[in-house]
Amino acid sequence: MVQDENSTNEESQAWYDSLENIQPFRFEVKVSNYAFSLGTLWNGEFSSEPNKLAQWQKIFRKWSGVVAVGGGAKLRLFLSRPRQQYLPICEIEVPQMVEEADISCTAWCMVQNADEFWPLIAFSANSLLYLYNVEKANYHGILRGHGGKITSLAVHPADPCILASTSYDQTCRIYDLTKRASGRIDNPHWPGQTRIALAGAPFGLRSNEPEGIDYGRCAAILVGGPSGGHVAPVLGAAFHPSFPVIATCGMDRAVKIWNLPEMSTDRICREERPLFSSTAIHDAQILSISWMSKDMLLSSCGESLVRLWELSPTPSPGTLVLWKWLGFDRFFPLDREAWSTVHRGCASDFQESSSYKVIAKYNLPSREASTCTFVFQSPAHAPIITLPSLGGIYMSSVRHFKPRSSPSFGYRIEELAEATNKLDLNAENRVCARADQNLPCWLVEVTKDGEVERFGNNEDEVREITPRRLKACEISANGCLLIGVGDNESIWIWRIPDGKQVRRVSTSDETR
Repeated sequence: MVQDENSTNEESQAWYDSLENIQPFRFEVKVSNYAFSLGTLWNGEFSSEPNKLAQWQKIFRKWSGVVAVGGGAKLRLFLSRPRQQYLPICEIEVPQMVEEADISCTAWCMVQNADEFWPLIAFSANSLLYLYNVEKANYHGILRGHGGKITSLAVHPADPCILASTSYDQTCRIYDLTKRASGRIDNPHWPGQTRIALAGAPFGLRSNEPEGIDYGRCAAILVGGPSGGHVAPVLGAAFHPSFPVIATCGMDRAVKIWNLPEMSTDRICREERPLFSSTAIHDAQILSISWMSKDMLLSSCGESLVRLWELSPTPSPGTLVLWKWLGFDRFFPLDREAWSTVHRGCASDFQESSSYKVIAKYNLPSREASTCTFVFQSPAHAPIITLPSLGGIYMSSVRHFKPRSSPSFGYRIEELAEATNKLDLNAENRVCARADQNLPCWLVEVTKDGEVERFGNNEDEVREITPRRLKACEISANGCLLIGVGDNESIWIWRIPDGKQVRRVSTSDETR
């Protein structure tokens, strides 16, 4: 039998290989995540032990397909498995430790204890961090330490018991969830006194109160300040999957890459000078950051106001930038099998570094999409970028990004005029380049144009559905489920129907 070559190529392509393909997610019901695998977690230490492998498979089957959604003073767990009814599993109340608690961040973690694996849900309410053990149905720990509202949570992709939190207090705190929180008050006494001082230590290293309840010890703090840290609220963080570095971004338009200290010491490590820092990549507050490869990062910023001389300020759309850190090989050379645990950069690294290269820069599709981006990554799936917006979720893929064109030599007058039109003056009178074009993306709509809803039994009483604002979104571990959350405790779920190509199938030419 002779097989048609065109049909073979079409079957081997996944839906995200071409922007001409229609996104396959179909709305299923209106009611965070990394593809954990035991072989990739904890450096594969437990993947060869039969007892732990069996326990891992049991926990994975039990809790796969469970979605955690937080808002207000409640955390809700939903079951989202295919061909099953969407039912709420449980509802977790935030302990009354603060007034008007509002859950703003959630993340899944994992702790290994003897032959057991305990899945945890980390969520923040104001400045407190809560760790809930869903297997034991109790709190694993309640932690304090931030001096402002927590803005984001990040879990280490290779060691899920390492958690980072960012806050309005210009710091990023890194926790080891396997160790008990420190309850010892070891403040020094004042000169000439014998009693312990009641004042807390500087930079939030220790306070005159216990660090928290039960488990979750703060192991490191990335402090803010003019010496090299953030000088405004920190809005996002991302661990490198295989190297001891962590990237942060904030309201000060700065992107910083820090050395990740060892988690084995009982003392809090204090880092104030990053390995890389730059405020020239974006023109506004940077809302999110993600690692795309060994030295490539993806960051997004909100819209900014551009003032040109005496004209009134005009809004500039948010941007999505794919850029490369050029100093990676300097701190982690390829010709060495082991690297130093302590890395120190020079003043040009932690003040205003130029060791980066912008690969691609795009405008966000709408003003309503100027929010945090969520990146789904898996070894069997191309990276998918999702942006919650008004009326739907925008989706894009890095494989459709085009590198910025290199300037040619010997400019003509027309080329100089075109290049001049692409320059802006920001608030500090710095010349900055605008994005070349809009982001190539798909749109997953919440409500279609002209859709109406009815009330009661009266068919004449209808009104047009207003577009709903989505605040966050996530893609499931297998890449088949898309979940968005919005106001009024609303949840939207889309699923790729059976039979659609989700992963790319390698052809005979690719395997050669």
